[in-house]
Amino acid sequence: MPVLSKVADAGEGSKQTSKEGLFGLPVELFDEITSYLKVSDLCHFKFTSRDGRIAIQNQWHDAILLQTPIYSTYESMKRFLSMLQEVKGLAWRVKALELVSEGLKLHEYGSEWAWEYLTQWEQVDNTAEDVSIINKINADHALAVEDSNGFLHMGGYRILLEQIIAACPELTGINIRKLKIDEHIPDWTDTAKFKDLSYYRPGLAIKPIFYGDWQYDTLHHRVTHYRDEFGDDIIEPNAGPQAKFIDDVDAAILASGKTLSKNFIR
Repeated sequence: MPVLSKVADAGEGSKQTSKEGLFGLPVELFDEITSYLKVSDLCHFKFTSRDGRIAIQNQWHDAILLQTPIYSTYESMKRFLSMLQEVKGLAWRVKALELVSEGLKLHEYGSEWAWEYLTQWEQVDNTAEDVSIINKINADHALAVEDSNGFLHMGGYRILLEQIIAACPELTGINIRKLKIDEHIPDWTDTAKFKDLSYYRPGLAIKPIFYGDWQYDTLHHRVTHYRDEFGDDIIEPNAGPQAKFIDDVDAAILASGKTLSKNFIR
């Protein structure tokens, strides 16, 4: 491509004015061309010259944002907020946020029941290695859920989301989706171990065992509505107002003072 063929001649000392554009091309045309580059090409192009690095800054920022969904964990939200604060100009490029609506959650009937249901559905039996993998993942999940509940039930999600919204001056909307097929919330365990199960296949329905919408009491900051081991719905005496994912999102938007559209992606 002519644009890239001239990159090698543009050293660190070359200077292009905004009027001249870059590599003899108007800035607007160069901006349009680079918008079609793959992320890997953008990474390489950044290191060709100073002018190249500056020229693709907008596309680089957009590529970062498009590949960074916000999961419902403290680590994911804090990482995104830090990125907005540390990468100069990035926050101004954010027109919409991508929120994943499912969080870490214990299965209402317990992980043992959930795994048994899965193996019966798949008509398979767990091997000794399968059991070892499952036990390790279940233990990691139980610890991660405990940490996640502390974050969610104390209103941490809505607080950090409000800060993210406030950090994006040009934000106009929020895109909301569930986890994709074979997608996992990062950082809580080595999710690659799922592929070591003897009966693993792409699309294996393991997500319901680990993820789901949350619900907590905004007055008592814990779960006061739940289903017991007999399948009965229990509401504790003096239970306060309840909040789920969408309630936390609405609360964050309201607190930010902005008017934002919500787009639910199937």
